Amino acid sequence: MFFKSSAVFGSLILSSASLAGAAPARLNARQSGDLDCNIARVKVVGNVLEAARTARNLTQDLACDQTATALLANVTTNIIQTEDAIADIVLAVFNNQTAPSDSRQKVADGLTFAFEAASNITSPSTNVMDKVNQLKNELLLAGSAGNDVLTQCV
Repeated sequence: MFFKSSAVFGSLILSSASLAGAAPARLNARQSGDLDCNIARVKVVGNVLEAARTARNLTQDLACDQTATALLANVTTNIIQTEDAIADIVLAVFNNQTAPSDSRQKVADGLTFAFEAASNITSPSTNVMDKVNQLKNELLLAGSAGNDVLTQCV
């Protein structure tokens, strides 16, 4: 699932510049968006991908701690669900359809649940906690950019 979503995310990033500058006439403003809208979309995708990378990097650091490993698995599951929901939204945009409201809600829920799980990870290692804080920051940035999408892509 992650690789399917990553391919769709890659196409979103590559297509955003053309959508922002010269959107086809058949797409309305909500679908193609202006420059600020598309920048916000790319920020969501970028921060979710960064959070996924950070979570993968934490896997080995937390391998000896069953509780932290379970929490990190929860984070990863929610990030994957977020990626899948974003892929559904991207597909709708490229098919000139309204983004499914349940997919938008899945993005918000996935980021929230991933953040909550990450917030419960503890470790005596400063290095590990720095990575956990980085993960939480990436999730917050993705959520903030998602809010920007909702306000700027009208």
